[in-house]
Amino acid sequence: MSKIIDLTTPLGNAYCTVLAGHPAIEYEMIHTHEKNQRTNAWIKFSIHIGTHVDPPYHFDPNGKTIDEIPLDYFIGKAYVAQLVGKIPEQGQVTVQHILDCGITSEMLRDKYLIIHTGWSKKAYGTEDYYTKNPTLSVELCKFLVASGARGVCMDHPCDPDAHEPFDGSECPAHRALLPNHCLLVECCTNFEAITQFEVDFYAIPLKIVRGCGGPARVFVIEK
Repeated sequence: MSKIIDLTTPLGNAYCTVLAGHPAIEYEMIHTHEKNQRTNAWIKFSIHIGTHVDPPYHFDPNGKTIDEIPLDYFIGKAYVAQLVGKIPEQGQVTVQHILDCGITSEMLRDKYLIIHTGWSKKAYGTEDYYTKNPTLSVELCKFLVASGARGVCMDHPCDPDAHEPFDGSECPAHRALLPNHCLLVECCTNFEAITQFEVDFYAIPLKIVRGCGGPARVFVIEK
């Protein structure tokens, strides 16, 4: 029997760490059961907070926006790199880490890579989440691009925390991956529930017009 594993972080101020320079999540009722016999609400939040997909346009002015990417591109096979206990705080995930998991360049063509460091379980919702997180080495990003991978999914942000003023040198993993059409699926969770090496992968973002990112429901199916 197939098993669905939800990898999406809850979206709310009680759960999320707010990224520096981004607003806190606002959620307010428009109608309530007590007054209106129904509920409606509005929400305001950065589309790069919580589990989300980064399209090329996030760092490439000529790249595809989230609504321009075909839906089937967000669905595919993924290989899981189990790296819990192998990446220290503020350490980098390298090509060798991936190869040591038995994942080769040839295997990644048209596939996704899931990187499980355990960071979300340890730090999501804390002040350390965006300041002491593991990151992706530029070498690994180039490896993924050369492999023809569709994208990489992580239980952490892929770069060190960046603050204004931006000068074009910050966020090196974003800059290495996104202009080369390799998507980023950041800030996922619950990777410890995955037991298989290869899974069916789904990262379904909101279809935001000209979106530089898409809040997403991310999950895998084990068969």
